[in-house]
Amino acid sequence: MNQLADKFPMTGRAWQELDDETVADIDQLLFRYIKLQDAMGQRLFPALLQISGDWREDESFIDKLNRLEKLRAIPAADRWLESRSTRNRMTHEYPDAPEKNAANVNAVIESTRFLKESLAQAHQYAEKLTKRLGMSIHPISP
Repeated sequence: MNQLADKFPMTGRAWQELDDETVADIDQLLFRYIKLQDAMGQRLFPALLQISGDWREDESFIDKLNRLEKLRAIPAADRWLESRSTRNRMTHEYPDAPEKNAANVNAVIESTRFLKESLAQAHQYAEKLTKRLGMSIHPISP
């Protein structure tokens, strides 16, 4: 994100004029965004629910997100779903729609801030939970 800071917010015209290095930076950002979101949704969130005793195998992902929000392990379940929608939109490129591509990348930048906030809040929740249970966790950095 730091390498791309001067490119955002992106416009359709700017999208059409990207150089190879910037394209590679955007690709790397998107890859890391997807990997972070997947790791949180598939590993971190289930682990938090399991440790807290709130894991239910048979419930939907949205129900798990709502529970995490209620536990104050994440800021907002609905914003997490929005970030998933952003992720899904980014898996498609629209060659004839530079404005749409630029808007999608701008949405990733905004959503990344939310993912970092969610990760920090989940970490605080994990610290509080593990302290209460007499466990320890390894520090993380968003």
